[in-house]
Amino acid sequence: AFGVAGISLPIFDQNQGGIAQAQAKRKEAAARTMALQDAILNDLDHALAHNQASIAAVRLSAEHLASARRQLDSQAASFAAGATDRLTFT
Repeated sequence: AFGVAGISLPIFDQNQGGIAQAQAKRKEAAARTMALQDAILNDLDHALAHNQASIAAVRLSAEHLASARRQLDSQAASFAAGATDRLTFT
């Protein structure tokens, strides 16, 4: 280092302290980014599983509705033919 007029120049360390600090910050940022990505992927997996379960529930409900409509149509036909009375049909 030169002590001319209060100026000191780090000749031999070539700013290794600043470089090391920047590398440490970069590694820390990379670790935070990886943790955030893992959390996002985990949330996406949960959302996808919930979505698939909801789709399965909708399909099951549609099957139950179709079955109920077939049963109602059958009872309506029986009522129309006179095979059942109004109370049974209702």
